[in-house]
Amino acid sequence: MAGELKEKCAVAGVLAGEADAAAAAVYEMLFAQQHRGTEATGMASQLPSGEIGYHFAPGMVRDVYDDQAI
Repeated sequence: MAGELKEKCAVAGVLAGEADAAAAAVYEMLFAQQHRGTEATGMASQLPSGEIGYHFAPGMVRDVYDDQAI
């Protein structure tokens, strides 16, 4: 996920104890912001191991994320 933010990027962040709650909240925020650009979407989170996991792809929020990705 390296790279620069561009003018068509939407950024959202959540600090939460429950990973599922945080992922769902970020999904909703990205969905609400997608009118800013529909080129691509991505989401990153800290895994229990401390590593950063991510999922990203070209397209609209509703088309990129499924239950497994969130």
